[in-house]
Amino acid sequence: MASLRYWTVLDVFSLLALGVAVGHRVNDPLVPSCHGLKIAIFDVSDLAKDVGYEGCNLQREVHVDPNNGIVYPAGFPCPEKPQLGGFYLSVNAGPWFLGEAIRDSQYFVSDVEQADIVYINDFCYYIRWLAFSHSHLASPETQEMLDWPGESMNAAYDALLASPRWQRNQGSDFVLYESHSGFRMGSATEKVWGKLCDTFKVATNIIHNRPMRATCPGRQYWDMNKLIVAPYVPNFIASHSLQSPVLPAAPSAKQRTYLLYFKGRCTGKDRSFVGMTMRSLIVDQVNAHDTSARVDVSCTDRATFSHDSFDLVTKGMQRSKFCLILPGDAQSSRRLSESIRAGCIPVFIGPPYHSTPIAYDVDWPAMSIFFNISHYHEWMDDNFPWHLKPNSAATDGQDATWWITDTQVKKHLVHVEALSEVVPYLLRIPYGVVETKRTHVMAERAKFSFATKLTMSPNAVNVLLNGICTGYINGSLANTYVM
Repeated sequence: MASLRYWTVLDVFSLLALGVAVGHRVNDPLVPSCHGLKIAIFDVSDLAKDVGYEGCNLQREVHVDPNNGIVYPAGFPCPEKPQLGGFYLSVNAGPWFLGEAIRDSQYFVSDVEQADIVYINDFCYYIRWLAFSHSHLASPETQEMLDWPGESMNAAYDALLASPRWQRNQGSDFVLYESHSGFRMGSATEKVWGKLCDTFKVATNIIHNRPMRATCPGRQYWDMNKLIVAPYVPNFIASHSLQSPVLPAAPSAKQRTYLLYFKGRCTGKDRSFVGMTMRSLIVDQVNAHDTSARVDVSCTDRATFSHDSFDLVTKGMQRSKFCLILPGDAQSSRRLSESIRAGCIPVFIGPPYHSTPIAYDVDWPAMSIFFNISHYHEWMDDNFPWHLKPNSAATDGQDATWWITDTQVKKHLVHVEALSEVVPYLLRIPYGVVETKRTHVMAERAKFSFATKLTMSPNAVNVLLNGICTGYINGSLANTYVM
């Protein structure tokens, strides 16, 4: 397996001592696995226009807030849904960041025929769909606004699959970044899903959680080693320049006055979403059994749909030693990126567990705590098939193959009988252990920030590009998916 090591500043000085110039757009030390490789960007919009469908102007469809650098789609904020705001969907901007960073890097070539790796850029259509489907613009009267992005994208995909460049290696050297799990583009939905579930499985797929591929019922087993699980873009970028992200303040463990923090949507206990049921029950039990501890754990929408401001959520994470990381209506959430950036130690509770993205480059056991609850029956039935082998075919979102952690944590699990034991356990952890875990969080947190350039301290696009190139060289990323 190619090394996933990132070069240090000393490595760069060694190069300079050997007379190697490190100038503009020369950043091999930042992603050594990409050394000597050429990467092109295949613009789906251009291809759609070539075959007679409507194009999509990324400069028009993507906005960047001048005050904080947060990326969001056109169509926001929405007067009818002020709680969503312009930043609600900025978490899905990962493909835009990766495309910008590739285009700026020394690996970029404009000719796809010369490229070793081809990044499929379809983000403009995705962001247009997100803007319409999550805003006041979406209604039965405007269904055609949901149709055209999907139909244009589907036509471009058809042309892509027929192209000589795709046919050269049957798409195995292409990369697709799907940043939203609920793809619904009107009349084109089934057509596009057919391609995502079947044809594009040969490409490297960047997703936020493996259950996103459980939406392919009846399909053959998906090659886990062709999947890269990416973190969400955090809402708290806090940088006027996207070229190098600015990290928020992260107080020491002694400066954090609260033990545990969680704020997030909870939609009740009807088991329609295992993660949402977990959230509701865990919030209730933590508050019922541990009123003496300083915990700030609550659902934000029990009675009405309301969210704390992003600034207040950040402050809540910054003042807490531990942050609960729970699945919701998907296995992943943006709260993971935000808590790590705030220097808050992630606390995972399962089964089932929240996703652990970029596991090939992050030491999750070193910086996190994983609780295994024996009495999980309140949120999950006994017939949940926990004993599937990691290489079994998974065709249902309830299959354990999709819900186990993305990294090996079995020997690191903290086994407790009930949720009521979680807070007492956290209170007993020695200060030195807490500070050691927080130190690991601090060492990894830049990897959960996104920038439009590759940076010396690896940000998320460095890590994703490293995974792409390593997978290309080895034929797979060779992740571990063992419970």
